[in-house]
Amino acid sequence: MPEENFLGYAEVDPGGDIERTAERVTWTTMERNRVSHVSLDKGVGFFDGDFEHLLTVRITYSTGTAGDKGAVWLIANAVTNFRDFVYLGTQPGLAIGFRHDSGGWKLMIWEISGGTVYSGPGGCPGESHACYIIGSGIYYLKLVRDEAIGTFGRFTCRIYSDPARQNLLHTLHIDLHSKQDFRYIIPLTNYKTAASGFEWSGYVEDLNLAPIYLSTVTTDPATAVLPTRAALNGTLDADGGEACDCGFEWGETIAYSNITPTQSKTTGETFSQFISGLDPGTTYHVRAFATNSLGTSYGADRTFTTQELLIINRSYALAREEL
Repeated sequence: MPEENFLGYAEVDPGGDIERTAERVTWTTMERNRVSHVSLDKGVGFFDGDFEHLLTVRITYSTGTAGDKGAVWLIANAVTNFRDFVYLGTQPGLAIGFRHDSGGWKLMIWEISGGTVYSGPGGCPGESHACYIIGSGIYYLKLVRDEAIGTFGRFTCRIYSDPARQNLLHTLHIDLHSKQDFRYIIPLTNYKTAASGFEWSGYVEDLNLAPIYLSTVTTDPATAVLPTRAALNGTLDADGGEACDCGFEWGETIAYSNITPTQSKTTGETFSQFISGLDPGTTYHVRAFATNSLGTSYGADRTFTTQELLIINRSYALAREEL
């Protein structure tokens, strides 16, 4: 699924601090006394069960050391200022945001459930909650809810320094305290206190609520191998998030040179293709492939050998018939 289009989101911006493009939400010198947020209603129970989200964040400017917070990713069942979530605990949700104090900016993780605000283990200096001290760089996040872990699941934030999400900087997590489903996605909400004097700037971009990955596929052994035909078999182990076109490359060498028609398959499904016109007593190479919108992945190379063609000597057959 492509990244979210922020131009379709709702916006509350009394200070004129927010600018949106399709890919990015930017806020500039936003004061803490403003009720400012950007949101989209996905429908009741949209965020139900396991999920994986990707987003990119950066804090570019701040003043003061007031300890104020702002969220750069929040799923909830109401849209309001961030203080209602992480200070008052009046709205349930899961959140990723920032806290600013004398120690600098800290990226943090929260669960708000049953009127209580929870954070995970692993506090940074001067902070009892799970957090990671950041600089002014760009951070690439992967957010995962896995309901198979523990009683109600685990919410994890993995922080990377690169867009490919290969260089992991830190991991934050919360073992969740209740089963909660949500409808709103909120890529920005300000903390909102009565006092002024604190400002912050930054952006969120490339929010993907259902990222696509390369598929994984297995080449299974060929079956029904005869002198001139065989059945090629494969299994789509993981589709990467969308249906894949699956088929086979085959030939007498690992250059293959032949490609079968494809079949549309999803995770866990098998696929087969009969091929004919083979030479008897010949070894062939085959590998399965699966293609989604991100690209093509391949299974391992396998070989099979066609049967020898059985030739019956007619003279011998007649002699046997005369006995």
